Amino acid sequence: MRNLSNTRTPIAAALLAGAVVAAFSAIPPAFAQPPQIPATFFGRVSIEGAPVPPGTQIRAFVDGTDCTQPGGSGTFDDAGVSRYLVDVMHETQSPGCGRTGAMVAFKIGDQPAGQSAPWNSGPVVLDLFIGPPPRIEPPAPGAETANGDWIPRLLLEIIVGVLAVGAAGAVILFRKARENSGPSGSPRNPEPPLS
Repeated sequence: MRNLSNTRTPIAAALLAGAVVAAFSAIPPAFAQPPQIPATFFGRVSIEGAPVPPGTQIRAFVDGTDCTQPGGSGTFDDAGVSRYLVDVMHETQSPGCGRTGAMVAFKIGDQPAGQSAPWNSGPVVLDLFIGPPPRIEPPAPGAETANGDWIPRLLLEIIVGVLAVGAAGAVILFRKARENSGPSGSPRNPEPPLS
């Protein structure tokens, strides 16, 4: 009869090593990357050249997946001009969603808009319309208009939001780094060294 005790030890060691590797690979790293900032699309919106009612929902799709960030879409009136704002999630926020260069298609209410644009993190200006594009009347020389005033305000709000998200992420990473380091700043070693 053949002695199997010599072959069992290497097999058991290999299985144990495989189990340990599998167990540790399932643990997320301490410094996992925070979710990517969504793309924020905004601009004018119309259907057959007419303004869209305020509150009309705008949905964003990547490869057929609805990637509209909850609470981050809608239309509003700006001095008689329909405008919209929609946040489009990154794939780290929802699998199958935005990534750099992925094409984003839109729906105004339940109707597909004729425009699409590549996903890029941050603000993206894109006018949406169904049917002919809206006719834009330039203001009379010297006339005051509020139509362009919303863009600097919106960009400022987006920039402040991006900075707030970045600062919150930095605080979280700093706290995790402090939790994972000893008093001298060196990594903690809860296990005593092997002799």
